[in-house]
Amino acid sequence: MRAHSINNGVVILTSYFKKYPQYQVFPAFKDVPLHLLAANKKFQAHSQNIMNTLRNSIDAMMDFIFDWRKTWQKRSR
Repeated sequence: MRAHSINNGVVILTSYFKKYPQYQVFPAFKDVPLHLLAANKKFQAHSQNIMNTLRNSIDAMMDFIFDWRKTWQKRSR
C-alpha cells in the first residue's frame, strides 16, 4: 500500500467523487473536472494525506489489537 499510496488515493477519491460529486468541495480542486483530477498536483497531495491518515489509523488499531492480545494471553496463563 505504501509504495502506491498516491495512485491508490487518487483512484479511491476520484471513484468517491464520481459517485458523490456533491462532496468535491475542497477549494484547491472543487472546480477541476473529474477527468483532470488525477494529474492535479494539489489533488495528488490531498490523496496522499488521506492515505497517510488511513494508514496511521489502521496501524494504531493493529497496535491496539496486538497489545490487547498480548495482555490477554498473559492473563490466561
